[in-house]
Amino acid sequence: MTDRDFKLLSAYIDGELDPADASTLASRLAREPALRARLAEIEALQARLQDAARVSDGTPLPARIRDLLQPQPNGIRALPHRLARFPGSLRQGLAIAASLTAVAALLLVPQWQSGHDREGRDTLLAAALETLPSRASGWDTLGDGRQLRTVLSFPNHEGSWCREYVLTDAGAGSSVRGVACRDGGSWTTRIVTPQNQLPGRDEAAYRPASAGDSRDIASFIDQNAAGDVAGPKKEAELITRSWR
Repeated sequence: MTDRDFKLLSAYIDGELDPADASTLASRLAREPALRARLAEIEALQARLQDAARVSDGTPLPARIRDLLQPQPNGIRALPHRLARFPGSLRQGLAIAASLTAVAALLLVPQWQSGHDREGRDTLLAAALETLPSRASGWDTLGDGRQLRTVLSFPNHEGSWCREYVLTDAGAGSSVRGVACRDGGSWTTRIVTPQNQLPGRDEAAYRPASAGDSRDIASFIDQNAAGDVAGPKKEAELITRSWR
């Protein structure tokens, strides 16, 4: 198999060969088993890509992704020298792998956009809880614009650590108070309740954990805490050691 043979087979499958070239290739396929085998491989790959595309949940692509897929006004010059160092069969394998990667990436767009992983965990919140210290006032802004205040950290009966936090979304007009515990190297929210007020200039107006809308949070902490709340120095050490 040469590079030209591979291109001919691809064009043959797509119906892009002129009648003369198609006839010549058909004659070769009749007498060359290796060529027929490679044609079967390419057809199988095409079927796999089509099957992969059908598993999409129908979620529209974000505008910025659609823009990337549109024809560009300026031509992009190919750089064949990057693949020229590899033998022909390996170059074809790399091209096939790139195609599969592209399909997989597009199918995962909804997960990228939502800021959640496949299990529904809030990845932006988890990353913040992993690295940000607790604070008595003020807010940290997450990548999607939500505001976070990590209130305190405490050890639980499972031998891990939990963190109480307040999370607000001004765009949605919502605020919640929750407790997340470190589980399997990440943070999973164990309990969450609505918070009545959003952050504003008057920090004193924000309700403390003992208020009625946080009674369930206080109860969870009472039942699950296995020691004293970590002070600033202890919390800084835990963050440095990835909460171990």
